[in-house]
Amino acid sequence: MCYNELVSRGYEVTTGKTYKGEIDFVISNGTERCYLQSAYLLGSDDVIKRGFGAYSSVKDNWPKYVVSMDTLDFSGMESSI
Repeated sequence: MCYNELVSRGYEVTTGKTYKGEIDFVISNGTERCYLQSAYLLGSDDVIKRGFGAYSSVKDNWPKYVVSMDTLDFSGMESSI
């Protein structure tokens, strides 16, 4: 669902590989980039660590997001992992 929405909006979408795993979506419009991890729900500490932890080896300053169907705001979680 995320992939289809991003492509329909004109973004180039690929996956990213890190030495620790994979980033679900690397989104680009030619001049800018962002990273997106998706999870249905962030229901356990393991899922939260996996979602936000995927970015631990990405050292650039492009925006990094984790999206889910949760109604709670998990903004700032990456600073506690």
